[in-house]
Amino acid sequence: MVYLLSILASIGVFIGFTVLTIFEARQGTRVYAVHREKLDQQVTRATFILKHVNWMSFFSQAFLSFGERIVHDIAQGSLVVVRFIERQLTRVVRSLRYRRPNMLAPKPSRVPLYKQISGYIRSTFKGFVSSEKE
Repeated sequence: MVYLLSILASIGVFIGFTVLTIFEARQGTRVYAVHREKLDQQVTRATFILKHVNWMSFFSQAFLSFGERIVHDIAQGSLVVVRFIERQLTRVVRSLRYRRPNMLAPKPSRVPLYKQISGYIRSTFKGFVSSEKE
């Protein structure tokens, strides 16, 4: 049945082509000339592309571009995840710092700063000062 339909369809298309060609020859004009001209240009362009494009290098380049895009998207996604984790850890550390003071930090002194500095200078230059007085 499929064979019979395909044979009848091809015979119908051939008869239609023949009738159209005879009609155009008698009238001296083309039917749907503008549309057929555009179609001819598109077919000519497609045929030129099919003949002159190096399809192996085209598909190779397309595959490489696709791979680069996938790798870029994976890297972007992992960077977003790492930044999210960093923000969460920063919040946790900040909350822990504000809850209890730093145990390793030196205790604030009650002695004024200028007395601390003068004491340090005296202890550092003690030998120099005493040798000059003698």
